[in-house]
Amino acid sequence: MTPHPSPKEIVIYDLIGIGLGPAQLSFLIACAEQSELAGWKMLHLERGASFSWHAGMRTAYSMIQMSYLKDLVTLRNPQSAFTYISFLHDQGRLQQAANLNDYTPSRFEYAQYLSWVLNKLAPNVRYSAEVTNLDKVCLPEHGEVLQVTYQDPQGRRSIEYTRNIYLAAGKTPFVPEHLQVAGGEQVWHTSHFSTALAHIRKHPAPRVAVVGSGQSAVEALLTLQDACPDLELHAISRGQLFRAVDANPYVNGFYTWESEQRFHQADQAWRGQVRAELSNSNYGVADVRLLNELARRDYDDRILGRQRLHRHSHCEILAIDEESCLLTVTLQDRQIGGRRVLNVDFIVFATGYHSDNIRDLTAPVESCVATPGQQLTPHPAAACHILIAGQNGPSSGLAEETITSLALRAGAHVSLLLHLNAHRLSPGPGVQRRPSEEAHPTGQVLVPS
Repeated sequence: MTPHPSPKEIVIYDLIGIGLGPAQLSFLIACAEQSELAGWKMLHLERGASFSWHAGMRTAYSMIQMSYLKDLVTLRNPQSAFTYISFLHDQGRLQQAANLNDYTPSRFEYAQYLSWVLNKLAPNVRYSAEVTNLDKVCLPEHGEVLQVTYQDPQGRRSIEYTRNIYLAAGKTPFVPEHLQVAGGEQVWHTSHFSTALAHIRKHPAPRVAVVGSGQSAVEALLTLQDACPDLELHAISRGQLFRAVDANPYVNGFYTWESEQRFHQADQAWRGQVRAELSNSNYGVADVRLLNELARRDYDDRILGRQRLHRHSHCEILAIDEESCLLTVTLQDRQIGGRRVLNVDFIVFATGYHSDNIRDLTAPVESCVATPGQQLTPHPAAACHILIAGQNGPSSGLAEETITSLALRAGAHVSLLLHLNAHRLSPGPGVQRRPSEEAHPTGQVLVPS
């Protein structure tokens, strides 16, 4: 066992943030706007070499499927200096944006907004720092603290200590295990679509299979048609190709923090029913404007006597075989049976993302994990706390898997952080909490609705 450093060498952070994506940034804003946390010593660990958000999937068709009023802070504090509208004003584009009458920003502009927020906050960040272990230890003169072990790309390990952790681990590109082939420069996930496109463009008449039926799949299909007029496209999906997203105001009402809390309290059968009923609001669906554009192009191709887009609905990929520079894709028709074989030059997986598995990481410190709504009584003995953003698995609400409710979730988490650390905080003169930051006398943290 590595001996603990002497007390004089130890730095105890008030909070260490793990991950640096939209959830962590929203939480950082909520912390920055809370006077009682002004003197806190914070550190943020990010496994990436620099800040980046969907850098590999920014095309002319990449849109955020929500209003920019659901940014990192507006729904919690519309007077904040970190709103999307403040960003547009700072960039000199607010008037033009208002004239568009379109409140769904491009993915490229939203990434600019996130970088703008990060630069304004200027947090203490260490990049290329992948957290490998969390432990609870007792240090002389400091008592019980959380020990965070992380490593750089060369495998060199470092240790830091903290009393609180905000874990926002993010998501990882997903490809079904039986379809994971080496592929070299021929097989890609849409998270690296920009790089894939550069390779596909070099081919004189590429044959490309795009696997998936959601927004990123349609964005990839349209972009490929723009880049390679003479290509042959195969769209493959286990379900129906294609379905439009249901984004009416009543469905959007389920993508709120309040609905997320109700979802946690419901039984498994009800949660499954709601997920099934609202599957066309988030999963395997695309913006109707993009679908109309894709259909128009398909029709125009027929006028010209050609077919560039081939749709393979309700098809299961049984195997992908590599032979020389050729990829052979074997499909099973799930509707009428039978198999078909496609020979393609490239495959692009638009199969989404899955949440990083943090159970192994948090298992040794599970007793320190706290969530909004718990019956909690702060006590000096409870010195260590871990708050987790969006990692509740099957019990999570629909909004928890998206970025639509980040602002209110961050507010609830900061309320919980204040509550758990009440014995260590002393409000300064004139400091008043907003109603959403007050704790119930019983110890239950009130969350905004």
